[in-house]
Amino acid sequence: MRQHVADYVQKLEAVKIKDGLKIAMTASSLVNNYIQNTEAFKIFKLDKPRGETIYHVAANFLVVVSVLLEPYMPSFSAKVYHMLNIPRTERTHTFLKEIHEASNENYLNFIDSGH
Repeated sequence: MRQHVADYVQKLEAVKIKDGLKIAMTASSLVNNYIQNTEAFKIFKLDKPRGETIYHVAANFLVVVSVLLEPYMPSFSAKVYHMLNIPRTERTHTFLKEIHEASNENYLNFIDSGH
């Protein structure tokens, strides 16, 4: 996901808006595939702690996708924040920069465990 964010930032800085949207949509598909491939719905019923971890990762990835899509579909991003009960803070406005500059997967902790 970090590479998608780096590519996205590069495209937007080069004012390649359509290419940025393609990257955001690809990232969205990755989140969907992650949920489907991990069989989160089944796992949660069989192994609640593992299921919670899968949902935690997926929710954090969803926030990343929401940030990427915000310039294109601000109402979608607003709905994601609302559905996940995430208040808009200074961090939500600087999260893209935080992800882009992160040296590891720290952005997977935007939403705290158990949220």
